Amino acid sequence: MRNELKKIRVSIIDNSEEQVKSELYGIFSSLILSKKIAPKNSDLKGIMSELNFSFKEYVFKSRTILLSRIIRAIEKMDEKEVSILIEKLINFIEVDDILNQKTKVSYKKKKKNIFDDIFNQLG
Repeated sequence: MRNELKKIRVSIIDNSEEQVKSELYGIFSSLILSKKIAPKNSDLKGIMSELNFSFKEYVFKSRTILLSRIIRAIEKMDEKEVSILIEKLINFIEVDDILNQKTKVSYKKKKKNIFDDIFNQLG
């Protein structure tokens, strides 16, 4: 997803505003509909607040309703707002990648292995 955002950043200069927006629609579709990024619908509320989107509570009950609201908001944005949104999205993804790497490392530390116990007993 990070590569897609970098392409969009470059395409802001090269392409039309509508093409950039349509690429953002696809990225937000992947972001919102992915259960890997947000396993629960309630997790999406924090993500959207980091990206400065605020909606009523009922919108977060359905991913498709949330996606339609995001698409509508992006459609109404001007070029400057779109570029700010892309920067926030890139920052969010970079922070999320860093947090995922930290949790993977800490998870590996907690996981026990039978062979580790045998090696510890033998010295």
